Amino acid sequence: MDFCGSFCARENRTEKRAAVMPPLFGMVACALFVLMISSAPLLAQSPGYTDFSSSTNLAPNGNAAVPFHDGSVSLLRLNPAAASQKGSAWFNVLQPVAGGFTTTFTFRISAGNPGPADGLAFVIQNSAAGTAALGQDGGAIGYGGAVPVNAQAPGIENSLAIEFDTFANGWDPEAVSQTLRANHVAVQSCGTFPNTADHTGTRNDQHQIPCQLGINSSFESQLADGNSHTVEIEYTPATGCGVECLTPATLQVKLDGATLFNPPIQVDLTSLLGLANPSDSTPDSAYVGFTAATGDYVESDDILSWTFTPHTSTTITQNISPGTTTPFVFGAYNYKITPDTATNHSSDSLTVTAIPVDPNLFDPGPNFLGAQCIPYGGNNGKCAEFQVSCGGPDCATGTYQLALNFDNPVGVTTNPNPGLLDAPGQPCPPPAAHPFSTNIFTEYIQTRQDPVIKGSGGPRYSCFVAVQNVTYGSADLALLNVASPNVKPGGNVTYLMGLVNLGPATANQVTVTDPLPPNTSLVSASVLESTCTFSFHGLSCTTPVPAPCSAKAGVVSCRVGVLAPSSSQSVTTAVVQVVVSLGPQAGPKIINTATAAAINPDPKLNNNSSTAVTLVGKTDN
Repeated sequence: MDFCGSFCARENRTEKRAAVMPPLFGMVACALFVLMISSAPLLAQSPGYTDFSSSTNLAPNGNAAVPFHDGSVSLLRLNPAAASQKGSAWFNVLQPVAGGFTTTFTFRISAGNPGPADGLAFVIQNSAAGTAALGQDGGAIGYGGAVPVNAQAPGIENSLAIEFDTFANGWDPEAVSQTLRANHVAVQSCGTFPNTADHTGTRNDQHQIPCQLGINSSFESQLADGNSHTVEIEYTPATGCGVECLTPATLQVKLDGATLFNPPIQVDLTSLLGLANPSDSTPDSAYVGFTAATGDYVESDDILSWTFTPHTSTTITQNISPGTTTPFVFGAYNYKITPDTATNHSSDSLTVTAIPVDPNLFDPGPNFLGAQCIPYGGNNGKCAEFQVSCGGPDCATGTYQLALNFDNPVGVTTNPNPGLLDAPGQPCPPPAAHPFSTNIFTEYIQTRQDPVIKGSGGPRYSCFVAVQNVTYGSADLALLNVASPNVKPGGNVTYLMGLVNLGPATANQVTVTDPLPPNTSLVSASVLESTCTFSFHGLSCTTPVPAPCSAKAGVVSCRVGVLAPSSSQSVTTAVVQVVVSLGPQAGPKIINTATAAAINPDPKLNNNSSTAVTLVGKTDN
């Protein structure tokens, strides 16, 4: 069958048809004909564990075990419910802590017999032991030293610990008040000296500064009740510092949503600890992780999930491979990229920098007036923009699928009119208005507080940001559905559907739906998209890779995604191919109507649908 001739003939068959299908669609038809005949381990910069089914980037010590399988749950067990246990686990990449951070984790403390004791702690440290750091057992909770002081059993030096204490030692407020069971949260740091869990302890220097920075035992949560408890710790650096600072550096802790320190604890990590400066990418950094311990009384100390999100820009460089989804994890949010196998033929190196952005200062530029960047949960109320650069042979020609996964702020469950804006080749963020030129949004998925925004495009490696309240311009979709005019009984019918966007705006979240004719069954369905350029030298088209469509309850749904507007020189076309087999009762006439739709307003809905008619009977073959 001559599809190009058939399409062109159909276009000019009647004056009415010509009015519906403009002359550009003739070029689409010929482009369709050409198309048809031509047709990694997770590495992370910051902790982002929804569970601990993988131990990647974790360094356990002592009695810690990861992954520890407790029924169907994979977790980080810092210590089992046995006597005199101690464990620690550190993320093995230094984290930039001085610029601020938010860390959120869920823990579970289950009392043994006798029990419970002694608790667990979140710790920031830059000790000489690095990721092998581990303090003492018992009341030291795995980060402190022996009490009374024993030089042979020191705590982790150059550290700050937020402890969740479950046993009343002599230095604990519960012991002073003769309450047998401890249940408090405390912040402990002896500066650069070895840390201690003794709340009466002081730094080992001439100044004798107390190591306890704050303590709270008047909250409702019971730490060692065997239930899951959620902690959010936020460190905010000082601002407006000259001779003095306008606002001091503070540390706040929330337990199961309750704020524990009012006002927040004033502590400056830069002056308190000797932080690491290994490179410009991780200045003023430290290792972060957990410790826990038991003594004569016992408990199991488990971490169920954990994210750590720096408030400063962080960078990841790693290889991306065709057809493989590669995640770049930045604490509470991540960036995923899947290079297309047809246009990406080799592994390229991708560098992604996540840049926090104040939503009040975000400017989408003139193309997307009113759009607002989406704040990410665990990011201090900030949005995130991703500056991306590529090194490799396919960077200039490759295409890809992009997904941004993140936690919504608590209480936010929807993002109205979401989008994924792209500023090709621009710095991110720029000093003035953002030069966003494209919305590559294809899909938004809301799952509890974990939404996903997806997009597709290329060749384009630049600046991306997830936004809401996008106003979409008009996009005129035009669909043409063709099939063989005759088919033998019991045979197959192949439908070819050519789809273009006549503009003026790029069409987003484009889908083609095709209810199957009665007494037919689906054999296969796929969609491909390509750009064809017309010149004096003829027609030149990119070679696409078909993507499968889905089918449910007799309706085929093909996700096209983004469809660029076409012009007299270049046309981007999506081609849907649906093959059906005829049942015994099919005929004598098979009628198939497909429809295209987008999230954009469409000024001419009458060309969004197209019908193909096939007669069942004898054919010319």
